[in-house]
Amino acid sequence: MYVECLQGSKSNRERRIVESYLTRFELYDLTADISARTIDLIRTYSNTHGLLLADGLIAATCLGHNVTLVTYNVDDFHFIHGLKWLRPTV
Repeated sequence: MYVECLQGSKSNRERRIVESYLTRFELYDLTADISARTIDLIRTYSNTHGLLLADGLIAATCLGHNVTLVTYNVDDFHFIHGLKWLRPTV
């Protein structure tokens, strides 16, 4: 999620680097379907697996657009049924 990447930057310089990198990717708007799917994911996984709102939005967006989530934080997502994820190699 674009905004989560910005929030994770530790300086204005790092934010600029992150934003420059993110221009390579398509942005998906928040839709009513993604909102509803996020609510369902939070209901299903927040108490049992600690799913947080931002991660729920990310997962719902990936599911809704049938795209693979690329993340180093696989532990935050591996339990979500139907979600395709990939941990990048370093």
